[in-house]
Amino acid sequence: MNRDLLAVMDHYERDRGIDRDTLVETIKSAILTAAKKKLNEEEENLRVEMDEETADITIYLRGKELPASTFGRIAAQTAKQVLIQKLNEAERDVICKDFTERVGTVVTAGVEHEENGTVFMDLGKTSGIVPSRERSPNDHYRPGTRMKCYILDVQRTSRGVQIILSRSHHDLVKEMFETQVPEIVDGVVKVIGVAREAGYRTKLGVHSERPDVDCVGACVGIKGSRVKMIVQELGGEKIDIIPWSEDPVLYITRALSPAQIAAVHLAQESRYAEVVVDQDQLSLAIGKRGLNVKLASKLTGWRLDIRSQEQIDRIKERMEEMELTDLPGVGQGVAEAMKEEGYEKLTDLYPLTLKQLVGIPGVGDSTAEKIRSRLDELADPKYGLEQDGHDTSRDEETSESEESE
Repeated sequence: MNRDLLAVMDHYERDRGIDRDTLVETIKSAILTAAKKKLNEEEENLRVEMDEETADITIYLRGKELPASTFGRIAAQTAKQVLIQKLNEAERDVICKDFTERVGTVVTAGVEHEENGTVFMDLGKTSGIVPSRERSPNDHYRPGTRMKCYILDVQRTSRGVQIILSRSHHDLVKEMFETQVPEIVDGVVKVIGVAREAGYRTKLGVHSERPDVDCVGACVGIKGSRVKMIVQELGGEKIDIIPWSEDPVLYITRALSPAQIAAVHLAQESRYAEVVVDQDQLSLAIGKRGLNVKLASKLTGWRLDIRSQEQIDRIKERMEEMELTDLPGVGQGVAEAMKEEGYEKLTDLYPLTLKQLVGIPGVGDSTAEKIRSRLDELADPKYGLEQDGHDTSRDEETSESEESE
């Protein structure tokens, strides 16, 4: 009985996750490779058999069993080297298959060390990496610290299998809620969408399949216990839990929380929404560095413009003073085509996407981009204010300093 070989097989099966059949075939393949080299024979002339219970190996040449002495010490050493190589390859295959099936899920990993901005994480059987682009600014990677990571990708390299992890991906938050909130696990509450700026804020859209279950309350937990646990895992990142609605006006209004919204005007085809707020809610709705409106736009799938009524009136007045032919690349013929399509004024064109602009006869890609750029310029609340003596620095200052709770 080959006790040493049996011990090796038990180790790889128990600790490395390689199944018995794979091990047996790997060992037979290694012996066959070594025998070919030792005997200088073609593979089809050789056959290797192995007793799985005793690990005894028999080699046949042209159907005739070879005596054990034929396979000498050098050949045995070669077989051992090939065996180790093939077992390592088999182990990499197991790891690759295992983690490929888990891409898009969350795993708990321990910090090993950091090198040139890349963090190496202990995943048990192997290591993973968090590239600098996938890091969250809130994280502190101290050796031994355990944290949840999103499995982003699995790549085969010359050095083996590389597991790419992320701490900044928006689905990290989604997966954490989907595994830690029982109502989501049971399918009673569903995560509809998520928008995230890692380290700063996440907006999570949720919906209850039952009217008697509060989707927001389920995610928050008693005294905020569930959401606090996730916030702590994310280093204090703010999380807004938004109840989804099939009514886009209501969903947009909720997504822009905590700002109070006066009105929402929709352009359905272009999924554009003009959001009206009181002047004192303007900075709150936009958020610091525009983050609140940016995340609300991602969450709802609508292009959002936040305006006070005063700004809207000023922009409309500005656009109504101009003709279609005042736009770059729009001559009389194109202007007539626009009117035939129902676009009489610049305010009619403003909600359109680039794709919709290109759909107007006579408007190509380049012209559409110029028109879109000019319309956005005219719709900028600060447009022309400096020339009129209006101080815009206060507006910028307020927007930067005021951040929602």
